[in-house]
Order: sequence, then C-alpha cells, then structure tokens
Amino acid sequence: MGRKPHDAATHWLHGSKSQAAAPTESAIPAARAPKYPRGLPPALRRPFRDLCATLTARRALTDGDAELIALYVALAARRTRELAEADREGYVVTATVLDSNGRESTRQKKSLHLVIAQESEKTMIAILDRLGLSPTGRDKVRPCAKPAPQPQKPGELIDVDALLEQRGYSNALQTN
Repeated sequence: MGRKPHDAATHWLHGSKSQAAAPTESAIPAARAPKYPRGLPPALRRPFRDLCATLTARRALTDGDAELIALYVALAARRTRELAEADREGYVVTATVLDSNGRESTRQKKSLHLVIAQESEKTMIAILDRLGLSPTGRDKVRPCAKPAPQPQKPGELIDVDALLEQRGYSNALQTN
C-alpha cells in the first residue's frame, strides 16, 4: 500500500508537482489583455475588449489569442454590414443570364451579401470553438495557470494560523 498523496499546500512548500494526475490547467500563465493588433480599426476595439474580458473571466486568455480575437471581431463587423445590405436588397435577387444560344433569361439567386454573411458566420463559429466559447469547445480549452505564489522573503515571519486554517485545522481549543 502506497503513501497518501501530498496536498497542494505541501507541494507548494516543497516546490514540487503532483504526479498523481494529469494537470488540469494549461502551463501557460494567465495574461493581461493582449495589445490591439496593428490595423484593428478603433470601432472594433470595444468588441475586442469585451471578448478579452469574457476569456479572462474563464481564465482562458493568452497573449497568442490577440490575432484570433481580432479576426473574430472583423468578421462580426463584416457579417453585420453584409446582413444590412442583404436586408436592403433582399435575400433573393433576380439576375439576368444568357443561355448557350445567347438568349436572355431571368433566374432567382441567393444574394451575394447573404452568402458572405453566412461564410463569416461559419468562420466565427470555428473561432469561438477554438477559444472555448462554445458548448463543444468549452471542455477542450484548459484554464490558464494561476500566477505563481511569490516566494517568502528571508526573515519574514510565517502566519501559522492562516496556514493551519488553509489546511482545515483550527488553532482554537475544542470545548465540550
């Protein structure tokens, strides 16, 4: 029979890591909001920050996500613009085409604005899935690691009561 595994506080004290289970967090530390990518229009900065805030709340934001988030907000703006054009012109347009004999005929086609909006939606869904913001992608994205605790400075006193309470012990005497 093996020994009991150390708890997280003991591992932290010894500077070791548990080998009992696979890590549930990413090795990438949690980051501040990434810088705006070059070329991101000022109108898209607010949605960029909102999406960064959502990912920060889930502890899933890394510096490498900046370009992906910028692409998402650009696609969202394109989708909105193209849907407005499709609403204005109609979802089905009538086009005049020539047959093999050179005679004109009219056909009804899906609006090109609607096609562009649908392609943007497909890409947006894929990006949301990669960022872990969809029901299927949520389990694939591991949360970022919490910032490492700062080492104790030499000569600094340890708060034993707080350490005992963290581990579930109480320093108070039990009375019957």
